[in-house]
Formats: sequence, structure tokens, C-alpha cells
Amino acid sequence: MLHMKRARESYGSATDKIGYLGELIGQKYLKSKKYKILATRYVCTIGELDIISVYNDCVHVVEVKTYKYDSIQSLERSFSHETWRPEELVDDKKENKLRKIVEYWVTQNSFMGNIQIDVLAVRIVPAKKYATVLHIENI
Repeated sequence: MLHMKRARESYGSATDKIGYLGELIGQKYLKSKKYKILATRYVCTIGELDIISVYNDCVHVVEVKTYKYDSIQSLERSFSHETWRPEELVDDKKENKLRKIVEYWVTQNSFMGNIQIDVLAVRIVPAKKYATVLHIENI
């Protein structure tokens, strides 16, 4: 039996709300690519995993990083000028923490199989209900 826990569903700050929106967009993206969502916002004593999913007999633990733009033009400019990217928040320290949480999840679930950590970089323009998703696999 896989142990799945949920984090709190209420979010106080605007940043928390944008992050949650990014996670919802990430789930929709993964489902469109035929991933099966096992859990969202899995919480343990070490930290939290945003999305746990399965695709092609491999468990994908997905870290979602979201950045909000005021307009589609500013979002597009960020691509053309190669400005800061949301995925850059997954640095060595964050990656090591994710690996520890994944190890905990594997132990708790007696999981034996293929597993990898992915990153979804979500850029959104909430006012226009517009988003882009970059899927970086197996970091």
C-alpha cells in the first residue's frame, strides 16, 4: 500500500497561491502526456513532494517551480532575452533535499522499481489564463 499524505489546502500568501496554481497546471500537463498522478503535495517529516506520478513503469517525482508574469509579452520576452528561469530554483541544495524525501517515500512504501526526479518549470500569466510548461526529466 502506498502511503500518500496531503499538505494543507489553504494558502495564505500570494506566492503560495501562485505555486499552487503552478502545481495544478503541472498536473494537467502531466495528465495530457498520459502520466498517472499517484499523489500531490506529499508531506513527510523531511519536507514535501509536489507531484508523484507514474509513466511507462517509472515513478516520476516532480518538483514544480512557477513564476508569474504580468503579460504574455513579458513572458515571451523572458524567453527571447534568456532571463532568469524558474527551474534555476532547483539548485544542488534543493536537489539533495528532494533525494532525501524520495528515499523516505521509497522506504515508507517498500517501493522497488524505477524512480526519477523531474522538474516542471511553469510560467504563467494569471490575468490571461495563459501558461507555458517546460518538463526537465531525470535531473
